[in-house]
Amino acid sequence: MSESGELAAIETFKNLFLACKPDGGTEGELAGLGQALQSGKSRLEEIRGKGGPIRQKVDELRLAWPTLEAKWDKLDIPTAENALNQFLREVETIGRDAAQELGTDPSLKLDLEVLRKEGAEYRERVASDRRMFQFIERTASEIVSVLPKMVKPMEIKGRLDFCRGELAEIEKKSRRTPVRPEFASVGGRVTELRDALDQIETTAKAGMLGKLTAVAAEAAEWAESYKRKARDVTPLAGEDRASVKSRYYREASDVLADQMQELGDWGAQVREAASWLGDTSALERQIVRWTQSCGTIRDAIEQFLPELKSKIGATQTSSGAVVPSLNDTEAEALLIGSGPGQCNKSWVEAKKLYATQPQIMKSLANWRKKVVDAWLKAKLGPLGVVKGPENGWVSVGSDDPTSDYDISINKHGQKPGGQIVFDYEMVRMFNADWRGKYGVETGTLFDTNLYAAAPPMTPKLEARPEATPEEREALAGVDAAMDVGALMKLRRYMSPSDYQTYRLNTLESYSDEGQRREIQKQFDEADDNYRISLTVIIDKVRAQLAEKVDVKALPEDVRQQRAEAKALLEAWDRKSRNYTGAQLAEGAAEMERLARGLEHLGDLNLQATNGIYVDQIGNLRKAEQSVLDLNKLRDEIDALDSHDDPAELQKKIEVLQTKLHGFNLDPYLVPSVGDREFRQKLAALKDASGEAKRALSGKSAELLADLSRQKAMAMYFANEAYQSSGPFKAVVEADQAVAPDVKTEEAKKYYVGGEGSARQHEWETADADQRDAMIKEAWSALYEKNEEAKRQGQQLIDAKRRERREAMSPAEVLQSFNEQLGDFLKDLAHYGESEPGKAIIQSSKYLDRLLEALVLLQKDKALKCVAETSELGREVQQHLALQPRIKKELIGARKGLITMEPLVEGEPIDQDKERKAYACQFMKQTLGVVSVAELATLYSRLGMRVNAAVRKELAQQAAR
Repeated sequence: MSESGELAAIETFKNLFLACKPDGGTEGELAGLGQALQSGKSRLEEIRGKGGPIRQKVDELRLAWPTLEAKWDKLDIPTAENALNQFLREVETIGRDAAQELGTDPSLKLDLEVLRKEGAEYRERVASDRRMFQFIERTASEIVSVLPKMVKPMEIKGRLDFCRGELAEIEKKSRRTPVRPEFASVGGRVTELRDALDQIETTAKAGMLGKLTAVAAEAAEWAESYKRKARDVTPLAGEDRASVKSRYYREASDVLADQMQELGDWGAQVREAASWLGDTSALERQIVRWTQSCGTIRDAIEQFLPELKSKIGATQTSSGAVVPSLNDTEAEALLIGSGPGQCNKSWVEAKKLYATQPQIMKSLANWRKKVVDAWLKAKLGPLGVVKGPENGWVSVGSDDPTSDYDISINKHGQKPGGQIVFDYEMVRMFNADWRGKYGVETGTLFDTNLYAAAPPMTPKLEARPEATPEEREALAGVDAAMDVGALMKLRRYMSPSDYQTYRLNTLESYSDEGQRREIQKQFDEADDNYRISLTVIIDKVRAQLAEKVDVKALPEDVRQQRAEAKALLEAWDRKSRNYTGAQLAEGAAEMERLARGLEHLGDLNLQATNGIYVDQIGNLRKAEQSVLDLNKLRDEIDALDSHDDPAELQKKIEVLQTKLHGFNLDPYLVPSVGDREFRQKLAALKDASGEAKRALSGKSAELLADLSRQKAMAMYFANEAYQSSGPFKAVVEADQAVAPDVKTEEAKKYYVGGEGSARQHEWETADADQRDAMIKEAWSALYEKNEEAKRQGQQLIDAKRRERREAMSPAEVLQSFNEQLGDFLKDLAHYGESEPGKAIIQSSKYLDRLLEALVLLQKDKALKCVAETSELGREVQQHLALQPRIKKELIGARKGLITMEPLVEGEPIDQDKERKAYACQFMKQTLGVVSVAELATLYSRLGMRVNAAVRKELAQQAAR
């Protein structure tokens, strides 16, 4: 090597050492750096004595090595670090002098690439050492701070297994590390911590009965308390007897909900941990005692049910009064006004006030559609996004004016200059514009949401021939993202105990171990994502409160929401100050309660979830693009051997190196060629076991895992959106979209070859609004001219609905069932704490839909587990028998279409209050439940049994 080459090598080592200089000088970092310095010493030895203007300085550096190494070996860290810094300064001076005198030898380029790679490997060793010491610190913290405070069996067992796994990893890592003094104590520390875990396990098992006995005794005290209150309803000052019973009802319902949740959690954990615990008979006796106490609380609640002073009267379609339609100005004033009879910027309030006055409700809905559509045309039209299934945006939903009006953006837009405007960016524009105008979210004002629903940027993903098992597993995760999203919804609204039981029952339905692992992975991912979502929503609300806002300009209820959110966050901050690192496990339940509290804050929560949804869709689009870019890069690397010109190849390689760097990969996985023979390098790249292939597969697995998570998280934060395809097919395609599709089909026949064929050209050239008008004209001419025609038209719609429903697979129907169950539990949780009757009425829509899914499961001839002749099928049939009444009475109450008539003629009654009281009595009489908690548990348990049975049968069918 030339003298200039030697000097360039020294300069390279200088840069390498500077890049690897430890921050703070931990023992692990210094150990790894010492190895790099030893390598540097060998290189200096090679170039010693070759002459040149810097030979003397090189000799001085060589003489410094023994002193530096001696300090290093003795772990005199401060002195060693000072010596290292002095050495680096000397090398820097040499490199500067060499660069000025001799320049750089081009022949060294490949050698420099190797050195950079060694630097990357060194940095990984440093990071690995750091992780090992962090393992020890975290595991010790877990053992000392967290484990002793846990009381439930599976929580303890899970943490014990986790800590033992950490210790095994530490031990394995320490054996791979070169023996140095700072690692000598690792083995002893691992032994010490293992002994501590054994002691904690012994103590926990011995003390578990006492802990369970204590919580069962507390439940017994609650039971006696409410038993006494049921015997003696004593009003406080200013209360009447009905108010006291209502207060007791809410209190006892909350207590029962908490007790049932804890009881279920304990029961599930004792059951799952039976083999670990050994004899569980004493624990099970306490669980029976606890169950009896819950029964006593339930009996008390029955005595506190709201008093019903009326009976259900006739179903109505209007209030009976003739109310004129409103013009646009009047509709806007009514919706945004805050005076008597006005809606205070709330569609919920509009439905409450005017659901029984269809002319007013229709006027509000017409104005809503008019102004929203006008915004879409004005803002999205210039981007090439127009109305239509293939053109940009669509809205498919119920024609009921009390229903929501949601729009899906089904393509990305483009500015005149060619810049892409993604679907989520349009959603962000929509939300910002309307909030800027009215101060609230469109979901609050209009019950309207925009969804970013453009097709994925990634085509159907398939495993490449060189794909590693990790990459194939990540690909399967992308396919399962919708299932994970649906599980997240259930995790969100099921109690922890019910979710735990649901997981166990589902796993038990699979006999194949591979399938069990896949399903367990989905449950784990759903739980992990759900916990991430808690921190995301908390951080988002906190950020919103920190923004500068003209609070005085906000509606009163939004100001109250901000004040309540601030109080909730301050309380959380006080409680969570000691939750650091592994100790966050202590605050998981508290964090969940905080997130539930924030969910009740109406527009403030909606603003947060809308913002998170847009951010998550943005993350999803970026993840999709990253996967696309990586796959293109892999194809380009595969095509390198098509180049015969070394200069042309070198230019291509430099581009690829830049792209690799963009993925945080070593750029020199694709080595530069220069004037060297390059065919051997290309052959190495084509080798499926080569380093480049492994690195790219590893990065692909990482990107696919991120894509899967972003996909599930994005759907999770979509307001009222479905996380899987099943419910969309059941509710939208096989229900709400049926009539519009049939009417469109019949109109096309009418204008193309039918009675209206004279207008065929007009039909073919019409825009979306013109075609809507023509469809109405055609349908009216064909199927509204008399009663017989109306009957025929309805038959066409019913036949198409049956066709689409029957085309759904059992897996899709089960997805729909699960998501409707999740939404049912959501509404029960949202309204049940303060208004049990309202919770029952509001959730009835989802109860009806989950029953519809059960109808489809029972009709599926391929499923025997839920057939009417099976035990589960007979139970399902009992619930289905209630569906007609649920539709007529509870959903009728939801829409304000039933009238309550007083039991005592002439006695004045409050219609809203009586409907809620009737809903409570309905559930008691038909299902035998007296609280929202019981109702949630009843259908959660039914859902578990249905899922276990159907999944098991589907798995057996797949195995055949």
